[in-house]
Amino acid sequence: MKVLHVITGLNPGGAELALFRLVNQIQIENSASQKIITLSRIKPHSLHNEFENIGIQILSPQSGFFSLISYIYQSYKLMKDTDVIQSWMYHADFFVSLFSPFVNKKIFWNIRNSTLEKNSSSASTRFARKILAKISFFVPYKIVTCSLNSANHHIKVGYDKSKFIHIPNGYNNPNVILQKKNDKSRLVRYGCAARWHPQKGHDLLFNAMSKIKNMGYSFELHLAGTGISKDNAELSTLLKKYDLEENTTLYGYLKDMSILYKNLDYHVLPSISGEAFPNVVAESMFFGVPNICSDIGDTAIIIANTGYIFELGNRLSLINIIKETILIYENKSQYNAMSKNTYIHAMKNFSINKMSKRYLKLWK
Repeated sequence: MKVLHVITGLNPGGAELALFRLVNQIQIENSASQKIITLSRIKPHSLHNEFENIGIQILSPQSGFFSLISYIYQSYKLMKDTDVIQSWMYHADFFVSLFSPFVNKKIFWNIRNSTLEKNSSSASTRFARKILAKISFFVPYKIVTCSLNSANHHIKVGYDKSKFIHIPNGYNNPNVILQKKNDKSRLVRYGCAARWHPQKGHDLLFNAMSKIKNMGYSFELHLAGTGISKDNAELSTLLKKYDLEENTTLYGYLKDMSILYKNLDYHVLPSISGEAFPNVVAESMFFGVPNICSDIGDTAIIIANTGYIFELGNRLSLINIIKETILIYENKSQYNAMSKNTYIHAMKNFSINKMSKRYLKLWK
């Protein structure tokens, strides 16, 4: 079976990393022949080399009018010479739909987000979604989404309800659970993996942790993501305001997120908007790290009974949960049981093997 993936770009975001894990797993299994079309040019620090290193051919646009004509023609040829076209995100969904009348192939869209906020999404993205909602009734064979919350939202804005298929993201097993133990000789470690953006809720987290500190509790706070560095004046000001400078370690952007997860006892996701299936929640669970998440997207489904959910933006609820998790951490057997349960749940529901099998079954 030949599969052609079409994606907006290969900068290392949630969708791009999910695509890499899927493509890599299928390569390992030798289950299909795969190629990729990107809609944007290759940029520094993208995943281009990672894909090429596992034997994936990539077609990307180049500058210049004649190069653009060649790119469109090459895209058409690749679509004609494949069995399945799997697009990823709105612009790619729109792009493959333009070729639909000419290639006569099964087209599968992939939606990776829930709501579109005006302050965090481009006008072209919002326009593309409006058009896609209308043509969803006759272009795609099926529409894949990693999030039930996302599927429900898109159905409400006009997408064809009958087309949706839910395939949660899958992750590699880091095999670290046996080394995961709490240690009373050190402080409990909380972390947040999120880029610097208002929708990620850092202010809410800092406010809550400041109150915890004022109550006399001791802890470490570990933060990672794009913009999470001392060079970020706004971040530094907030940490100073909440008296958290001495408690906090800043990692910045991490290509290898295990560096953060191995240093956490709990992961906190305080997002206030924009989440569908937060990768960092499921990823951290593979390291036996229980999660504390706002009730957004599919977070409650992802963590199930392994962690905590608090009402969106509810600082008091977050504070109470943090106090409870500190007490749990102080009980070695209770914390280790919670950590093991978190890992087992992640393995049963979000393994990369399970994700690849679901996609291969869908495409056949």
